[in-house]
Amino acid sequence: VVACTQAPYMDRDDVAKVLGLAVDKVRIVPTATGGGFGSKLDVSLQPLIGLVAMKTGRPAALAYTRNESMISTTKRHPAEMKATIGADADGRIIGMVFAGDFNTGAYASWGPTVANRVPVHASGPYATPNYRAEGRAIHTNGPISGAFRGFGVPQATIMQETLYDELAEKLGLDRLEFRLKNCLRNGSETVTGQRLESGVGIAECLEALRPHWTRALVDAELFNAGSSTKKRGVGVASCWYGCGNTSLPNPSTIRVGISAEGDVVLHQGAVDIGQGSNTVIAQICADAVGLPLEKFRLKSADTAITPDAGKTSASRQTFVTGKAAEKAGRALRETMLRFANVSEKAAIALDGASLVIREGEATRHIDLSTLKADADGLVFRAEESYDPPTLPLDARGQGKPYAVYGYGAQIAELEVDLKLGTVKLIKITAAHDVGKAINPLLAEGQI
Repeated sequence: VVACTQAPYMDRDDVAKVLGLAVDKVRIVPTATGGGFGSKLDVSLQPLIGLVAMKTGRPAALAYTRNESMISTTKRHPAEMKATIGADADGRIIGMVFAGDFNTGAYASWGPTVANRVPVHASGPYATPNYRAEGRAIHTNGPISGAFRGFGVPQATIMQETLYDELAEKLGLDRLEFRLKNCLRNGSETVTGQRLESGVGIAECLEALRPHWTRALVDAELFNAGSSTKKRGVGVASCWYGCGNTSLPNPSTIRVGISAEGDVVLHQGAVDIGQGSNTVIAQICADAVGLPLEKFRLKSADTAITPDAGKTSASRQTFVTGKAAEKAGRALRETMLRFANVSEKAAIALDGASLVIREGEATRHIDLSTLKADADGLVFRAEESYDPPTLPLDARGQGKPYAVYGYGAQIAELEVDLKLGTVKLIKITAAHDVGKAINPLLAEGQI
């Protein structure tokens, strides 16, 4: 089955169940069609075209109309939320109570996942010493809701950031300064009791916005003083997001090898739907092996030939599959160095079908065409997996739900026409902590 998907191995298992086939009788080949944002985590047309092909004994194709696509795919969860946030006289957050009901429609889809993720994130990236949160996925007779960018976190973020604005106003504090006073930092504990030892970049994001915030407030004040029919406002908000599944295993596996012809063959099963994983994961592996990217030949996601790299969701592929690619690349390098009986300091290169190894003044050429190749045509190979270290949440919601989080903050400048009631976006200034950008151009495109 050739179809656009975010989770080919999950599709394979689902199609096999629907059609009554053994798993190894189903092959899913993702297309290069971009986009997904969660809606392609559920199967839609895959079992249908499989059924037609089985019944007719002929190839089959199916393309949805816009209406059919809207009917057959999941949507973002509508939410009804209530929250109370309190702070002391100095402006320090002392507690929050949150409850959210998420309308998951007639079928569960990823509703339970949304309900589990939201309470972890509903505090925002702020230190909140006293916290109670509950999320519920509720069945209705409405459209099916499922995975959609953020898994319910954007809905909660709108509420929490609005409340923080109101709280800052009551305290007489600048909205940006209030966030800086309360944001998580290295060594802070999250609401799940997870201590964040390093990599907490929200303060740096907010600090980066400070001069833009000051300028935007002045610009809005000057504009409003001279206009009676239009007014401008400035908003600021923070975000954070745990990478990967919530307190659940989500491993990725990568296979990489050297062919008898002198190519580096990367079996990379992470679906690239526009975020650039084909490029980034190959870059990571190339660095680990110590060979240039142009020597790599990519075998993209295909359940018949690539290992399971997990689903493309929850902002996990660069982190999780990228780490698996690094491990596999290092393992392949070690295999070649051991074969040549040289140290880890040796340099390697490929010259046609020859593996060139240099250590000190010595240079050795290994004719790859003389070595025995495996079923994949590889004379050297390595396969490694990576599963982020997480811990389950206990009955009190305490644990380590994610190995790492992403952070960001933005300023929005708006103009409102008081007569027409229309809103015009003037400018958004964004500051995101991307860590070390593997590919700066792709990272910029994502932001």
